[in-house]
Amino acid sequence: MPYLKGYTAINCYLDNDNAGKTALAELTAIYGSTVIDRSTLYSEFNDLNEYITHQSSTIKQNK
Repeated sequence: MPYLKGYTAINCYLDNDNAGKTALAELTAIYGSTVIDRSTLYSEFNDLNEYITHQSSTIKQNK
């Protein structure tokens, strides 16, 4: 993960499962407060794709 060194912010859109939380913890251990957990934006869903799919479906139903 040395290619992340030098960034002022690392936005993480990881899955809301054990693997995603483990990856986030590892990144945070290495890069500290530079790592920003964005999975809270879709905390009711397993991952960002599931959230986007749900949003898209909801928009189509409302038309």
